[in-house]
Amino acid sequence: QRLTHKEAVLKREMLTLVQRHKEALGSQMAMLDSLSPLKVVQRGYAIVFDGDSVVRNSKKVKDDSLLTVQLAEGVLKVKVVGIEPDKIKK
Repeated sequence: QRLTHKEAVLKREMLTLVQRHKEALGSQMAMLDSLSPLKVVQRGYAIVFDGDSVVRNSKKVKDDSLLTVQLAEGVLKVKVVGIEPDKIKK
């Protein structure tokens, strides 16, 4: 009986440990998923490409450039008709 009790305690502790690891993994997966470029686009943002490169700075783009804009649903092909300074204060 003593062995059976120890086996039951060990089994319960193992199940608890596995459950904790599952919860931690689920939390990490949710965080990683929220950072996915597809999830970011679904929240209303767009990804702008100049060829194969992501546009991160308007100073790297020239007037008349042809850009690709990835949206949550669809892609836009756009032509730059002007470049303005940043309107968002950092």
